Amino acid sequence: MVQVRLLSMTVILTALIWISADRIVNESAILKVAVVLTPAQPQTGMILQTQGLRNSLDVTVSGARRVVEAVRGREGLQVKVPVLEQLTGPGVVAISEEIVQRELAQRWSEFETLRILGVQPQEIPVLVDHMVARDVEISAKKLTLAYEVEPQLQPPSVRLRLRESRTSDLPSGQPISLEISPEIERALKEKPFGKSQTLSIALDPKDFGPDAVFTPRSIEVTATVRAERAVQQIPTVPILVAVIVGNLSRSVEAVARDGSPLSLITQTISVTGTPEAIARLASGQTRVYGIIHLKEEDLENLDVVKLVTPEFHLPRDVELTGNPQPIELKLVESTSRDD
Repeated sequence: MVQVRLLSMTVILTALIWISADRIVNESAILKVAVVLTPAQPQTGMILQTQGLRNSLDVTVSGARRVVEAVRGREGLQVKVPVLEQLTGPGVVAISEEIVQRELAQRWSEFETLRILGVQPQEIPVLVDHMVARDVEISAKKLTLAYEVEPQLQPPSVRLRLRESRTSDLPSGQPISLEISPEIERALKEKPFGKSQTLSIALDPKDFGPDAVFTPRSIEVTATVRAERAVQQIPTVPILVAVIVGNLSRSVEAVARDGSPLSLITQTISVTGTPEAIARLASGQTRVYGIIHLKEEDLENLDVVKLVTPEFHLPRDVELTGNPQPIELKLVESTSRDD
């Protein structure tokens, strides 16, 4: 029984010794820790970019063996380093052991008991930039389509936020302009011509560098592209003389100046319209005719030569290219009546 007790005590003492040794014996390790640079005052619009590929630290830590072993292979370690305001251009950010210690301990409890022995490098080169605002005039001057109403832009200017380093590429002392004619005409070509169109055109800031943004991001454009038109001469268009009288007992007819009967009045007219409508008219699928309206008051001046303008009835999408030519005629009592 005594031997059993002694053996048990030996095992317990051995375990306590190993546990104590694990806590007492220190070990060190070098950990890879990523660096995230953040502006100490975000409202200033400062942008930070590490130069080259150096955006990590070699952090040497020391502590109890079990704690060091717990963090030795851990991935995703990173620290945020606040950066005070700097001018646009190249700069450096100092990395202190205190900042690294605090940041690591806030996210991983193991680092509360570990000691930072060193940080390499102690400075990280950075490129500093700032977001600034400029006004940009939006224009549509390089137009290739034929317009009844040229593009009207609303609003005509917008606000652009861009990196200060990119302003050196802009014309000095001149307003910034953005030409959007190609974008407008690409959109208009997909719409019916001859009708007013209002489109929303997105503004692309890519030419002004990364992080550039317009406010508003799009503008409204209103324009009317002239419809494609064809012109055609239509010969010998028949014209009807229509006498509208209330007294049907009187019979009148239209004659020429010399009294010869106008059995058939025709006129050659010039019309314009869509190519499809003109083709249908030229092939005879649709027709055009004219009419002269004479009213009862015209009967008060029989045998008087007058100029009257016919009114032409045209197919859809067809119109006269000019005013019709007036026709000379006079009204006379009809010499023949039906019994």
